[in-house]
Amino acid sequence: EEEEEEELQGIGGVPQKFLPVELRDVPEQLTSVPAEDVCVFVDPVDGTKEFVEGRLEAVQTLVGISINGRPTGGAVGIPFLSGMEGVHVVYGLVGAGVANVPPPCMERKEQAGVVLAASPSGKEQAVLDARQLLAPSKLITPGGVGNKILSVLRGDADCALMHLQTNLWDTCATEALIRAAGGKVSDMFGQDIDHSRNARTMNVLGVFATSALFQERDAKKRSHDEVCAEWREAGILKSLRA
Repeated sequence: EEEEEEELQGIGGVPQKFLPVELRDVPEQLTSVPAEDVCVFVDPVDGTKEFVEGRLEAVQTLVGISINGRPTGGAVGIPFLSGMEGVHVVYGLVGAGVANVPPPCMERKEQAGVVLAASPSGKEQAVLDARQLLAPSKLITPGGVGNKILSVLRGDADCALMHLQTNLWDTCATEALIRAAGGKVSDMFGQDIDHSRNARTMNVLGVFATSALFQERDAKKRSHDEVCAEWREAGILKSLRA
């Protein structure tokens, strides 16, 4: 019980064991990687709509590194973070942890169920049905893909569900950070998202991200994979096409 309580301490949605002061301990398998196995995805302005509308806190720059199609390292630059001077950069490496995660924006109250970060509205029936089956206790609506993922890392949300028009440059850096923090990212079927150089760029099967604390906080104690299995079994994903 004491170990479990200790693991829950950290910053927001990131347990302490995933919060190194510096990323010194690079996994051995990542110290020498053939260049042909590496692909870098850059989104210079994530949250373009928010930028135009003046909602600057949602704007980020995303740099992600995939190895053999799997997001492995990521950095998210946040130029307009409230309460911070200059550009704030969250960075991480799978197997070494994540650093510089800002504290939560809001105080979390004890509640049965998870908090979901998603778009405020949408016409994609599969996504709407998935939200209903997920049955979050609360919905928050931060703009931008990176900002939704940041809300999971900060602990303001336990999971994020994206619309069906995101691209690999939206998800490479953000998936790497979630994985580095002990969480998981997949498409809505529960499959890994291929981030190799020849992969389809649009995430037409959706994007679902969960924190390391998701199962603990879910009212039904479901894992990431169990939620995706529930969606598949309910038949709500039939409209999605690879």
